Amino acid sequence: MVFHEDEREVLTRTLERLEFADITPRSMRAFVLRYQLVRLVLQQLRKAFEPSDVVPALAAKLFPGSMEPAELKDPIVQNAIEMVV
Repeated sequence: MVFHEDEREVLTRTLERLEFADITPRSMRAFVLRYQLVRLVLQQLRKAFEPSDVVPALAAKLFPGSMEPAELKDPIVQNAIEMVV
């Protein structure tokens, strides 16, 4: 699966904001894999989404000590994140 430029930017910015102690190679890979799963679910549902909304919300679920909880207004996107966490 290939990332678009805006997705790479958001993923990079989000990973840079995480606490260093929370990041391991395995956790980074798991985070990216889960983003890909969320993206796939939303694409299958034909649901438009912004990576800048999804990536921080997913990071907040996976790294709760490093990120502020993010509230998504769209329940479909929120449920897609909950499915992969």
